[in-house]
Amino acid sequence: MLQYLYTQNINSLLVEGGAITLNDFINSGAWDAIKIFETPHILYSGIAAPIRPELPSLKEKILDNNLVSYYNV
Repeated sequence: MLQYLYTQNINSLLVEGGAITLNDFINSGAWDAIKIFETPHILYSGIAAPIRPELPSLKEKILDNNLVSYYNV
């Protein structure tokens, strides 16, 4: 899919998916940026978040949440 998009001169793709899809992109290195909203509220059920890089590049406070950004440089 990524090769096809490249041949069509599309060089930007927003991926919103579940943990498996996102982990596939992260593990393959096929990403430039990851944006994650973190909340202080405890969620007692659901699917675990994807595994993310070790150190964030930027952390911004937005109301009582954090927007954490990772950049693949």
